[in-house]
Amino acid sequence: MISMLMIVLEVAAVLIIFWFINITISSFIGIPCLPTHRAQARKMIELARIQPGQTVIDLGAGHGRLLFLAAEAGAEAIGYELNPILVLYIKIRALLSRQKKVRVYWRSLYKADVSRADTVFCFLFESYMRQVEEKLFAEMRPGAKIIAYVFSFPNKKFVLKTEGVRVYEVGSEMESKTGAVH
Repeated sequence: MISMLMIVLEVAAVLIIFWFINITISSFIGIPCLPTHRAQARKMIELARIQPGQTVIDLGAGHGRLLFLAAEAGAEAIGYELNPILVLYIKIRALLSRQKKVRVYWRSLYKADVSRADTVFCFLFESYMRQVEEKLFAEMRPGAKIIAYVFSFPNKKFVLKTEGVRVYEVGSEMESKTGAVH
């Protein structure tokens, strides 16, 4: 009984240390990890209409929730994340779950190759949305989707908004904002 308690305490200590290191790194790089809620993550996957063989990219992959859901739907799921602890977490989770369709890179989202993406997910603060807007709409092919949670692009119109999720389509007639702000 005492040995079981010691194991539980040791695991708890490791998790607390992991959490502390994660928070410290997030504070240092200036971007906190805010996981996408499960319900909204499922909604984002549903709105993406992922087909087997498609390529999905998550900018700011965090804990990898969207990557694993996209891979389960048959997509090649690629994440970009600045926090090395979260990158390691995703890699270990992919290895343990034998999920070969999930890849994650310890790299800035500004260096992501989005040119072959069918869908890009982003849950980024407003200032980052402003910065990444031009890159995505310039580099992604027409018809590709960008699915944003909470924050919107300042100069683009979304084609659909539901439950805090906005869907944009690259090259759509509605792409540029004119008139009313949504």
